[in-house]
Amino acid sequence: MGSVLRVSYARVFLTTYNENLVLSSSTDLGGLGAGSNSVQALVPARRNQFNVGIEQQFGAKFGVQAEYFWKFTDGPSE
Repeated sequence: MGSVLRVSYARVFLTTYNENLVLSSSTDLGGLGAGSNSVQALVPARRNQFNVGIEQQFGAKFGVQAEYFWKFTDGPSE
């Protein structure tokens, strides 16, 4: 019988859900928002994610795994 305990942390930057917003909000020469003063730059959301898991092996062919995660997102993509 063996046991494994897992703990992890991830810091993630999330882009907007609608990918076309990146092109349409670009104010560079090739962007669709060129020449527009009302377009604001997109800001990615920030997420802190924590994962905790445990695995218990029973014999050679049977094992049980469980995992729990929680996340905290700040920014426009909440």
